[in-house]
Amino acid sequence: MVLDENAQKLLTELKRKRGVVKASLTRVRTFISKFDPSEQALSLLEFRQEELPQINRKFDGIQCEIELIDSDDTEEAELERDRFESEYFAIRSQIQEIINQEKGLNTTGHNQSYGGTYVPARVQLAPIPLPKFDGDIQKWSSFYDVFKAMVHNDDAYSVAQKFFYLRSCLEGSALDLVRSIPVSDANYETVVRRLIQRFDNQSLVIQSHIQSILDCPQVEEASSETINELLL
Repeated sequence: MVLDENAQKLLTELKRKRGVVKASLTRVRTFISKFDPSEQALSLLEFRQEELPQINRKFDGIQCEIELIDSDDTEEAELERDRFESEYFAIRSQIQEIINQEKGLNTTGHNQSYGGTYVPARVQLAPIPLPKFDGDIQKWSSFYDVFKAMVHNDDAYSVAQKFFYLRSCLEGSALDLVRSIPVSDANYETVVRRLIQRFDNQSLVIQSHIQSILDCPQVEEASSETINELLL
């Protein structure tokens, strides 16, 4: 797809902003490499750690806009995301290891002095992946509850980001239902309403469960093997 002049200018400006955000991440990495816990307060490192999610959100927002404009260059977009995410999580991990080590040493020293019990720092869990929905009406409720908690109700994301994430979660007939709707801030609520109208239907859910029961194979012989096959 050939971009017009205005779209090309906007794309250039977005890539410039993306470079500024990536430079912010580089500055954090440089700070970590020079950090000396024997001379600098650990809180300085913790402040940098708190800054990282904001940097990540800025990059993600800009990258989403770039991908919406230049939708043909998916390979380069994936490479950009992979490079940034690898750097981002490596830096977060390095910061957390330093903090855990220093707090562990301080806590151990304190407990040895006062006879207390050492409590290790809580391990940071891996990010939770977004759920997928392929149009199976029986799975809509659980999918939408998780998506609302992770994306829809989070004010940290822009409307365009929420639209992008929702589209990335949809597959099969669910994606076909909204595929023709242009990606824009104004259309996000339209897409959500259309999905709810189609899949948030209790009578259809009940009918689907009944049909699943009717479609179950008949058990010819009452044995543990046949019952296990039925449950599977």
